[in-house]
Amino acid sequence: MSDGPVPPTPEEAARSRRIVVGFFAFFVIAAIGTTIFGFQVVARVKATARESDAALRTVAWSLLVTADSRGFPASAEGLVPGSDVDRLTGSLARTPDGWPATLDEAMADEARLSLPEALEIVEVSWPPEPDLPPVLAVGGRPSGLVADGPTIDHVNRWLRAAAARLASGP
Repeated sequence: MSDGPVPPTPEEAARSRRIVVGFFAFFVIAAIGTTIFGFQVVARVKATARESDAALRTVAWSLLVTADSRGFPASAEGLVPGSDVDRLTGSLARTPDGWPATLDEAMADEARLSLPEALEIVEVSWPPEPDLPPVLAVGGRPSGLVADGPTIDHVNRWLRAAAARLASGP
């Protein structure tokens, strides 16, 4: 009759310790790798959001510049490149109400893109009526955040506010 479990031999005990240490090392390495990968993913998303924000602001500023001089365009061909204009000078320049009055305010320290580069990123839904503003989107790309929400909503509010001002007259 047996008095209880048989103690492992020294070889079996050493083998069991190696297996436990191997599992522990695997999980530690997997956790470190996952953390590094996660930080890289976040960095790429943030870089894409900064690029999207710069493109949104570039296109929105060009739309404001165009609307300030001759109303909202019906297509991209009617856009005035906003990078050539530092300040609004028409009816939108008088007491800006919800939109930037200068290029520096519009870009808010974002990188400046050319209008053709920005239009490769930004999708513009052109309105059926000339008194409606275009609607900007970035096709599922991430957009950054500003004080009052996502940048995409922020720049679309600029355009809606400018359209309301243009509709009400100078």
